[in-house]
Amino acid sequence: MADEKLTLGVIFGGDSPEYEVSCVSAASVMEQLDPYRYELVKIGIRKDGRWWMYTGDTQSVRNVDWETDTAQLVPAVLSPCPAHHGLILLNKAEKTYEIKKLDCVFPVLHGRNGEDGVMQGLLEMSGVPYIGCKTRSAAVTMDKAVTKMILEKYGIKQTEWMLFYKKEYLGDPEAALRFCQEKLSYPVFVKPANAGSSKGISKVCNQEELKVAFDTAYLYDEKVLVEKAVAGREIEIGLLEKDGEILTSCCGEIRTKAAFYDYNAKYHDDSVELVIPADIDPVIQNTIAKIAKKIFRALDCEGFSRADFFLSGNHILFNEINAIPGFTSVSMYPKMFEKSGISYAELIDTMVNRACKK
Repeated sequence: MADEKLTLGVIFGGDSPEYEVSCVSAASVMEQLDPYRYELVKIGIRKDGRWWMYTGDTQSVRNVDWETDTAQLVPAVLSPCPAHHGLILLNKAEKTYEIKKLDCVFPVLHGRNGEDGVMQGLLEMSGVPYIGCKTRSAAVTMDKAVTKMILEKYGIKQTEWMLFYKKEYLGDPEAALRFCQEKLSYPVFVKPANAGSSKGISKVCNQEELKVAFDTAYLYDEKVLVEKAVAGREIEIGLLEKDGEILTSCCGEIRTKAAFYDYNAKYHDDSVELVIPADIDPVIQNTIAKIAKKIFRALDCEGFSRADFFLSGNHILFNEINAIPGFTSVSMYPKMFEKSGISYAELIDTMVNRACKK
């Protein structure tokens, strides 16, 4: 296949609160693909769950108006039959279908039904190689509570945290609130266990804010975490599997004037400063890299991930891991690797090569 184009399906959108971020990330990926190496197949999933092969321009994906471009939409579905090895394209008018074979798929999806193992399970049934974590590890890394439980067994230092299930919370909200206040002092962060891009997260400084924060978080998930806030710096590091090794990028630091690095700060706030590489001691940088690799292995991650930490003085505390980090033009993951000598395009090539070989 050395002289042939590799057919790469890029899936974007999805039934998730992070639909818009997925579209922007996917557009950035599409723009970096070498047209001489890849035949790009754009696969969009609307918020209502309907699948389409989109033949229009990448800018429409970035602008999130692709789904209104009806002339460029072909109804499609990923076949769970390995013999098909790709998409089933439907012609409703003629009541016929054809198969669009795919050599590899990059699910540039964030949040529910994208990076939580659901999509990964479908891709494994389809027999099409895909980029990123497999079903089990995708589910584990998406669930912050399960991630924390596993990493506690591996001795990874974390901030204090508690878990509240919605059914139990609704049974006696006041008891849950009292218990939370007794165990953790303010300020705390309240966040859905299964959500990304800081959706549903609140910083809480008093009792009145706590109940509102719980109500907000439960809009996104049945499980809610309460974490003690850490006075320190927010440090991130990228991980990439290449030739059997786990590579780490330089560290990056997020500096924001907002209460925390929330959704608006991540994607719309020009005052947020991304310091790459982070101005930290090389010994601390190496320690963070070692911890990140240990986490990657402990959670059985594959392909790539981004690990987030708090740095309080010389104390390193794990925050969370993201199995499909943002790939927008302002996202930390590609920027950190670019500073480390691996370009955006090379990142994608490395991921595709690994997925196809595996």
